[in-house]
Amino acid sequence: MLRYAGVAMIGAYQRYLSPRKGFRCAYGTLHGTGTCSSIGKRIMREQGVFAFFRLMPDQFAACKSAAQNLDQEREEERKRRREQRDKLDCLDCDPTDCMDISECGNGADFGSCGDFECSHDD
Repeated sequence: MLRYAGVAMIGAYQRYLSPRKGFRCAYGTLHGTGTCSSIGKRIMREQGVFAFFRLMPDQFAACKSAAQNLDQEREEERKRRREQRDKLDCLDCDPTDCMDISECGNGADFGSCGDFECSHDD
């Protein structure tokens, strides 16, 4: 009986509360698999209430680790974009005059300017 009540409560959370909180489970986002609530629901349905309370702390720890990994990835992406923008600024050219080196073919060497070369006339 507790098993079914637990599955129903997790289902209600998934349907009514989770969509309104504004973010997705970090574990599911990082791994492209089930979220903590879907994993918990499966554990509850297949193994029961005691297994749920025994196993979910490990799942929540994995989710916390996934959130930290996602934060690190986002910060690295922000840093990469800032560096790329700074390199464009250092070239002293209009960014619309710059082209992506991937369009230039193999063997292109644009020095230490990064991924872009400016084609303005001085």
